[in-house]
Amino acid sequence: MMLHWILLAVALILAVPSSQAQPSGQKPLSSIQEDFRAELEDAQKSIPGNSTFKQCSLDFTNDILDINWVTLIPKKAHIGHGIQLMVNGTLTEDVSKNATIRVHLAKKGSRFNPLEIKWKFCDPLEEVMQEDGPRCPPKKGGVEITGHAFVWWVSAGDVIETTIEALTPTNTTIACLYGEVDVVRQGEPD
Repeated sequence: MMLHWILLAVALILAVPSSQAQPSGQKPLSSIQEDFRAELEDAQKSIPGNSTFKQCSLDFTNDILDINWVTLIPKKAHIGHGIQLMVNGTLTEDVSKNATIRVHLAKKGSRFNPLEIKWKFCDPLEEVMQEDGPRCPPKKGGVEITGHAFVWWVSAGDVIETTIEALTPTNTTIACLYGEVDVVRQGEPD
């Protein structure tokens, strides 16, 4: 029902001619529409769960992994400790043993080059669970994927822009996640 009202609001905003005069000091209607579109697109990329991760793009309908939820434990990265990412969803096809995972890490606002890492699909994963037990690469069906990383090259207060992209050997997207992870000192609350 909520989506119905959002779509109705978008239709009404788009129906107003952009040539209408704006009172002085107000943003032009086209600028307001762009802001609203950006917020709507961001909301459409959201994924349930306990993390800041979202789909990388609006066109994730062809991804091989239909994501149900993503959880980051803990929600903020603690220096000198591990951080765990769990993804739950349904694969629409088997994942090839030659599939890859590419990770792009960058300190937000840094002038230094980002860190890019690429692995075979199963190498960086801690666990891949399916109904009949652990299996990597996973087969078509329900799956819960867990990855773990150690937080070591950052400082408290940093924000790490993270992109995780899983691809088939033919570069079809299995899944792509983007999120900003806050870094805190050991013992600071999430």
